[in-house]
Amino acid sequence: MLVTSACATSNPGTGDDARQSDSVGQESSEVWVEESSESGDSSKVAVSGTQASRFIELHARLDEVSGDPEPEKIVRGTHYWVSNELSQGLFHPYIAGAGGVFMGVGTDQCYLLAAWQEADSIILMDFDRYVVALHHAYRAFFLASGGPEEFVAWWDEERDGQARSLLEASIDDPAQRGLALDAFEKSGKMVRLRLSRLRKQYGSSEFGSFVTDPEQFFRIKALYESDRVTTIRGDLLGPTAVQAIGGVLQEFGVTLRVLYLSNAEQYFSYSQSFRRNIEALGLSRDSRILRTISHRRHGFAEGEMYHYNAQTGASFRQYLKAGVLTSSSRMLTQKRRTDTPGLSTLGDLDAESTE
Repeated sequence: MLVTSACATSNPGTGDDARQSDSVGQESSEVWVEESSESGDSSKVAVSGTQASRFIELHARLDEVSGDPEPEKIVRGTHYWVSNELSQGLFHPYIAGAGGVFMGVGTDQCYLLAAWQEADSIILMDFDRYVVALHHAYRAFFLASGGPEEFVAWWDEERDGQARSLLEASIDDPAQRGLALDAFEKSGKMVRLRLSRLRKQYGSSEFGSFVTDPEQFFRIKALYESDRVTTIRGDLLGPTAVQAIGGVLQEFGVTLRVLYLSNAEQYFSYSQSFRRNIEALGLSRDSRILRTISHRRHGFAEGEMYHYNAQTGASFRQYLKAGVLTSSSRMLTQKRRTDTPGLSTLGDLDAESTE
């Protein structure tokens, strides 16, 4: 289960019409990173080629966004360090190669989905400051690693001392540094197990993952290197963060391409504040909303207790504007079932892909 948070990503541009049509600016530049080959040599891999400089400007503005007031308590008093959703690959056909901005909740699954999307920009948002702090550890390990195996190795128990030294040296703000060290200490074992599961699950899969596929790993690393990842402590129901994010996206003429909500909607009703915040994000028919829900009535994916749903942004806005449905569970009574157990859609999205 994941609590309120959001992240945004976009992929290296290809110039195809299938890519985000309203991407930032008109100029094109390329961002490169060094990829270490098995022989130890380095080769340059382009990880983003469309409007990279303007996305950097966009993130400079996003970094100025103020967070929402800290909540008095978090859901169940628990920090959700890792995702316990086991079938995120069900979302792959709806976002693969879509490009644009990715916004979603949680930790590891944001990188998994953003890499599949080939995102150009990531916004990570959570109202639990410890989840936000854990992303600072992710950032440090991405930047210090020469590939997915080295990245995963930073979480090994025997490298704890080295990892802590790296975090102390790479995070300038004392408050962020202290929280990141605390988050790393508390979450390390769970993250190790989760990344190990992802490696086994997607190592031989056609999708691959950021912990198995060098290209996907370097795509995320390059976003961090070029300051195209913003982490914000915010609340989907809050008065400040989501509204400000929407304002910056509108200022730069960018439409959010993927919004990943996990099962956060289960913990609140569709209040006026939530409707207002979603409207501020300016979702379109090309936007994809990804969510999970653990209500048995909707049917679970094989081997777990979550239902997976993909929806167009236009469809989500229409339901919220109508003001009749008060929760995600009620909205999903209108879902369109697919041939895959535990997977449904809403809106007119193509059941095969976004292309």
